Amino acid sequence: MDSNNQIASFSNRAGLLSDRYLVAPGTSFILPWNGGLALLSGTSFSAPLVSGAAALLFQRWPTLTAR
Repeated sequence: MDSNNQIASFSNRAGLLSDRYLVAPGTSFILPWNGGLALLSGTSFSAPLVSGAAALLFQRWPTLTAR
């Protein structure tokens, strides 16, 4: 997602199941890079956030499946 809550152009689209997707920030991260700071975007930065959220959901509802 970007700062306007729009899905980034490089992200997967949820289609008809968009109300069942986990989303995370994916654009304009300010991160340490080569001894300084850089403005970066990408799903690699979002993956740990979504993974953590999914882990919390599975902890609460252990019978939850991907389907």
